[in-house]
Amino acid sequence: MKERTARNGFQQFRTGDESLEDAPGTGRPLSLDIEALRTATEDDSSLTCQELSLMFTVSDETLRQHLHEIGKTYKLSKWIPHELSDANKQLR
Repeated sequence: MKERTARNGFQQFRTGDESLEDAPGTGRPLSLDIEALRTATEDDSSLTCQELSLMFTVSDETLRQHLHEIGKTYKLSKWIPHELSDANKQLR
């Protein structure tokens, strides 16, 4: 732990705040609507990362992280669910 981090923690306890939780509003705000991303990939599964990143005005890497969070992967030029459906499992 860096000395500055420890000083900030002691200052917080000295003022009477003994909680270990972050204050509300700390951290980087989420700049991407997950539901809008999910809807966009379901409406047109052939959109590329570059097209989606321009649509949502975020970087490619941010977009890929959020797509991974909602369980999408890019196969054969389409966004598909990462896990197999029951019909796909039957075909195997």
